[in-house]
Amino acid sequence: YTMRFWGPFFGTLEGAVNGLQYHMGTFAYGTLAIMFLQIPRIIVGTLTKSCRMCGDNACMQICGCCVDCYERNLKYVTKDAYMDVAMHGSDFWQATLNAYNYMHSESTTVVVLHGATWIFQLTGTAAISAAGAYTTYLIVTREAVYNNTFSE
Repeated sequence: YTMRFWGPFFGTLEGAVNGLQYHMGTFAYGTLAIMFLQIPRIIVGTLTKSCRMCGDNACMQICGCCVDCYERNLKYVTKDAYMDVAMHGSDFWQATLNAYNYMHSESTTVVVLHGATWIFQLTGTAAISAAGAYTTYLIVTREAVYNNTFSE
C-alpha cells in the first residue's frame, strides 16, 4: 500500500531530477528560441492566414517568402516540444517537429487537454489571488500597526 501511495510522487521527483540533470541545456535553449521567435511567429502566421484567405495569386507571390518561412520553420516552435523532450529525450528542434506531428494526428484530444489545462490555470490563478487578497485583508484589519487611525 505504501509504495502505491508514494510511487507517483517518487516517479515525478525522479523525472524532475532527470530533466534537470540531462536536459537543462535543452530547456534553456528551447525557452530562448520560443521567446525570441514568438512575436515573429505570430506576425508571419497572421500574414500567412490572411494571404490564404485572400486567395489572390499576386498576394501569394508577394507574401510567398513569409508563407514559406512560416511553413518550414516557425509553425513548429511551440512549448509542446517539451513533451517530446520528456518522453523521448530528443533535442529541441527534433522535438518541435515530433510534437507538431503528434498534435495534429491527435487533434481532438489535444483541444480537450488544452482547454482543461486552461481551466486549471485560470482556477489556480484565481485561487492564489483570492488567498493573497484575503490574507492581506486579515493582516491590515487585525494588526495594530496597520489599522491605527492616528498613524501618519
